[in-house]
Amino acid sequence: MGCLFCNSEKVIDSCYEDTLFNNKQFRYLKCAACNLVYLSPLPVADDFDKMYPTSYQGKLITSATGCYDWLFKKVENAGKYARILDYGCGNGKFVAEAVAKGYQVTGIEYNEDLVQSLAQAIPGASFLTIGDFTSQTDLYDVIFLGNVLEHLTNPSEMLAYFKERLSTGGLLILEGPLEENFTIAGALRRWFFKRRKKRGQMAAHFPRHIFYADYNNQLDVLTRAGFEKIKYKVGEKTWPFPATLRECTSVKSVVFLLIGWFSIGLGWFIPHNGNLFFYIGRSISEPVIGHKVAEQAIVVK
Repeated sequence: MGCLFCNSEKVIDSCYEDTLFNNKQFRYLKCAACNLVYLSPLPVADDFDKMYPTSYQGKLITSATGCYDWLFKKVENAGKYARILDYGCGNGKFVAEAVAKGYQVTGIEYNEDLVQSLAQAIPGASFLTIGDFTSQTDLYDVIFLGNVLEHLTNPSEMLAYFKERLSTGGLLILEGPLEENFTIAGALRRWFFKRRKKRGQMAAHFPRHIFYADYNNQLDVLTRAGFEKIKYKVGEKTWPFPATLRECTSVKSVVFLLIGWFSIGLGWFIPHNGNLFFYIGRSISEPVIGHKVAEQAIVVK
């Protein structure tokens, strides 16, 4: 299996310990060419079903709060767009916001029961399973993925496919984590994982994030898929450490909080520092990578 971003088969061991899930052992390999960290083997349908039961999404969000007003302002500034697709729409949060702004909205989800629940809860939008979406050819002006890209087992191919499903000059909007990007807190966490791995320890978490990207390799895969960068912003949150003193339950958690705060403060002086990103790209040239579309378990929000 080659790298999920650049297809290189040259790999080195990463600092992350293996994780046991669903009676399988998953490794984290690191591409020697582009530095992407990715799972091996890749999860399959049975793994996804166990990772993402219908209850995973929690309560559906059916009314707008204005939490994405800043994003829709950027869409308005980029051009005149009407049709928006939310791929991996989760609990419906973004869909509800887009409907309230007057857009024609379609939400895509893996779980058929969740799709039916969303359709009943937000009648102003359309909802499809991934299979239904890939079997039709409708074009959209904007495709949005919020905390979804890192859950795809074929990200390069899917990015090229999204380009095909965009109207001329359409926008791809992404937000999510950059877990392999540099931060002080992230470097300390990787040191901790490396020590655990040297001691032969293993993890037992759900391997929901298929890959860990950084600023450069993610921008490269988007460019090769045929998108021109309009905005690419990186920021940092204390996650997975506590964000406030109120969240701290021990002296140890207070130490983690202080590490997170220190990392964010120092990050202002480090170019492209951060563990979160926001990206807007415009569809332009023909993608330089081929693609093969497969149904994915994408139920994140």
